[in-house]
Amino acid sequence: MQLFIDQLLKGIIYSLDQVILPGLSSPYLRAQAIAISSSLRNLATRLASLDQVLGYQNHSLKSIFQSLEKIIDSSPELSNDKTSMGLKEKIEGQWAKIYDTKQLLADENYDLKLLLEEIIGSLWEIEDRIAIQSLRELHGQIRQFLKQEVETELSLLTPPDMAQVSKG
Repeated sequence: MQLFIDQLLKGIIYSLDQVILPGLSSPYLRAQAIAISSSLRNLATRLASLDQVLGYQNHSLKSIFQSLEKIIDSSPELSNDKTSMGLKEKIEGQWAKIYDTKQLLADENYDLKLLLEEIIGSLWEIEDRIAIQSLRELHGQIRQFLKQEVETELSLLTPPDMAQVSKG
């Protein structure tokens, strides 16, 4: 199905660029067609690499969560902390989830990112009460993940040719 979508997008882009755009005389309409074509190119690029990106993100997030579990298990202070144990339970709940949809990677990625948001908020609260170096190191892992996520998103974007858009 992915190949069909990819071919469909290529056909729409080709039609816009080669058939519709040359026939438009209004600079405004030409600029709109160029912007739409650029957006469709970005969508095609994103779809082509989506499984790879999601797979990498899911692996990275699971690694972060495993690290947090190990930190909690190895610290008597964290093992007796209600917030820490709540996070551990949520991570264990994530491990128990079974995804049986056609969008396995996307559904799992969504859940993992929701859990990451909760962990980030809770880590600040925990660190206010319990100072453990390994938690600070985990923050570094999380920052690195978020940085890579932004870099990946930026690498998938192709900005529209503004010179062509401004000419209309």
